[in-house]
Amino acid sequence: MGNVPILSICDLSLVKRILITDFHVFNDRSKRIVSNGAFVIQAIWGEVDFDASRSILSPAHTGSKLRQIYPTVDTRLQALDTHLSALMGTDRAVVDVARLWRAFTCDVYPACGLSLDTRPYDAPENTLAAHVRRFVQIDIRKDLVSLALPPFAAKWPKISDYRVMAYLIEMYREYLIKRRRGNMSKRKYLDFLELTTGNMGEHDLGNYADKVSDGDTSMPVNTNMIDHVAAISKPVYTDTELLALSFAFSTGGITSTACALTACVYELALNPAIQSRLYREIVGTDNDMSYEACERLPYLDAVVSETLRLHTPNVRLLRIASADYDLGDTGITIPAGQHIEIPLYAIHHSAEYYSEPYTFNPDRFMPENASTLVPYAYLPFGA
Repeated sequence: MGNVPILSICDLSLVKRILITDFHVFNDRSKRIVSNGAFVIQAIWGEVDFDASRSILSPAHTGSKLRQIYPTVDTRLQALDTHLSALMGTDRAVVDVARLWRAFTCDVYPACGLSLDTRPYDAPENTLAAHVRRFVQIDIRKDLVSLALPPFAAKWPKISDYRVMAYLIEMYREYLIKRRRGNMSKRKYLDFLELTTGNMGEHDLGNYADKVSDGDTSMPVNTNMIDHVAAISKPVYTDTELLALSFAFSTGGITSTACALTACVYELALNPAIQSRLYREIVGTDNDMSYEACERLPYLDAVVSETLRLHTPNVRLLRIASADYDLGDTGITIPAGQHIEIPLYAIHHSAEYYSEPYTFNPDRFMPENASTLVPYAYLPFGA
């Protein structure tokens, strides 16, 4: 990766050690290529304590929380269906599926994360939707340039994205203050931010709200993701931490989800028999697409899993050793600061773990074939 040496690890027993057993040694992500979301946190707000941030985000993504959020997803799906029906009713015979899924994910993530309606199907494009789309847009040219720059340059502002970031930061600031003051028509929120933080009235937005009313829009620098107050049973979030949560919940996963959905539709188009079988399973629910009904669709789950295997969202996982580490019984000692990678794409396409690895075959992931799957050979999102 540029002039930084990387140790590539493919042995699954070692992969388990790094990602599970000794995760505490390898919880540091490489900062050589920084996404816009990570850039906002790292370059503008300072370094983030990973364990602390995980303690915030993980409880928001349990099955019970997802079940509460699902009605919002269903509403966004209905909006997509209405938009798609309108497109098919016009003279346009071709639909840009990739663009359609990008619009959908730019709709559903802000809605589930912050109860924001981006209205991505508007023409002309809604301002908020346009900024969210540009914020998560991948620019391979800048990523390649970053490889040739020294590590400290990764924290330089991305000039072409500055206005987008500034717009979103200011919009989130104002929105969070309104939620804190209860000025949003006294509405009840059901989103990941609310499920994570609870009543925002208990959190530290009041001081910043007063600053804004006085014309001071500066943000305090906070190097911790979460402050635990001994006298309070649950954490109190600062202005910066709530902003970080807003970015995480409203933009995290937009691109990877859109890419996965696009790849899934592509494979279904190439494999009409699989498409028909999936259609029959879904129709068999009598159009019941509730959260509980989706859990009873094993072939749908298998199709999605096979899509993520064949079209891996992350080509590789990058980690940095935080301390000297003896790599199993290989006789290799990984020094602190050493970059390592786990080549997910190579593992997912290895004939050692999957027969005919380049063939789209959802049956691999059907319940009756679970015993044939090799542990840690399927890591679309890490472990």
